[in-house]
Amino acid sequence: MPSANRRTAALKRTVECRTQLEETLRSKLASQREEHARLEAQRDAKREAVRHESDLLQAYRDRIARMMCGDEAFSLADMNASMRYTEIVEERLRECERELAEAEQVVRAHEDEVAATIRAIAGNRGRIDLCKERIEDIGRTCMNAANDIADEEAEEAVLARMRLAARPAV
Repeated sequence: MPSANRRTAALKRTVECRTQLEETLRSKLASQREEHARLEAQRDAKREAVRHESDLLQAYRDRIARMMCGDEAFSLADMNASMRYTEIVEERLRECERELAEAEQVVRAHEDEVAATIRAIAGNRGRIDLCKERIEDIGRTCMNAANDIADEEAEEAVLARMRLAARPAV
């Protein structure tokens, strides 16, 4: 029994420590989710910038095409300015696409961190449950042992009374 009490106490202490760890992990997860939402918003802003620059580039390419086909009156200076501006927009678009790729990579890396925290919480919860089950098993074992002892004592008392009753009176 003293050994069982020590094991039970140790398991209860483990449950307490793991419960504190779970609280820490859950608060970490909450902050990670907030950070993840912020990172996704940044990524979405980069995606919108790419879309805007792509639309602008297409508009200037369409304008140049109309100038070259004669659909739109133009001067050589306008044509050259449009072509130079198209090059600038292409460069901005490449930069926006690079920033978007980096933002997507950051979001994916952060998703991995969130998943690792969720796995840590699940593993910790499993260990807590195992410790609680073990505490219950030890309690049942102690209760069964105490019941067995009580049954044996009751049986011995009944046998002793039967022997006394079976003795001839002197």
